[in-house]
Amino acid sequence: MRRPSLHHLTVLEASPFELTSIAAAIESPAICIFANLPRPEFQFPALDLSSRHEMASCLAATGTTISNVEFFWIEPEMAFDRFRRPMELGAFLRAKRIVVHIHDELIQRAVDNFGRLCDIADDFKLSVGLEFMRFTPGCDSLEKAVGIVRAAGRKNAGVAIDALHLARTGGTPAQVANLDRALIGYGQLCDAPEQMPKERQLYEAMEERMIPGTGALPIAELVAALPPDTDLDLEVPLKAMRLQGRTALERAQLAMSGAMRILESASGQTHNLPK
Repeated sequence: MRRPSLHHLTVLEASPFELTSIAAAIESPAICIFANLPRPEFQFPALDLSSRHEMASCLAATGTTISNVEFFWIEPEMAFDRFRRPMELGAFLRAKRIVVHIHDELIQRAVDNFGRLCDIADDFKLSVGLEFMRFTPGCDSLEKAVGIVRAAGRKNAGVAIDALHLARTGGTPAQVANLDRALIGYGQLCDAPEQMPKERQLYEAMEERMIPGTGALPIAELVAALPPDTDLDLEVPLKAMRLQGRTALERAQLAMSGAMRILESASGQTHNLPK
């Protein structure tokens, strides 16, 4: 049975090198790393091009790969050249894709810039995952993300289906199941309470999600709605557990164990995707 990648947000106190070792310890085949931080306030442990050889050695030693390189913003004013170094890093480390957020409410301009970013990514043999969430006004629903990917018309682009963001923006697994599978880039697993006040949702997304299977989200239904070969990753920040002294490895293992139970449950459900 497939095992999901380990997203760095799950164990944010770990360095990229430590993340690789943790992933190997929980038998996760890949990791999702930060290599491009669009704002100074994002104090994430990002990997730089200067560390590419050390990181490549670490990956080779553990047999780990990189699924996603995060994260790239589409904004009204774009400086595309600044994206080339993190994409070069991703290509050097044989990553699969970059992750894009859209912060431009002028849709046609956003589509044009998204398409241009996809073209640059293609130069580096990288796919592009467009993530929608309530906090990205230019792309705050599954419907908008699908519309942008379709309008851009790039073969290397797909929509990222995050279980939390799907639920918090009013989406459902049934909507995912009815998508053309070519539009789906990858999925992200976590869990959460059925409801969360809007003023707490950013904190929830960044700091305090729940282990898959311990909340109210229809995770098994979502997994069953995705194509069977969809890449999945674990994005499960557990700040309360960290403050209680649970180590990064312990939290990652708990998240992986929960995800594997969900995947086993979902394997018996029918995939209802268009042929």
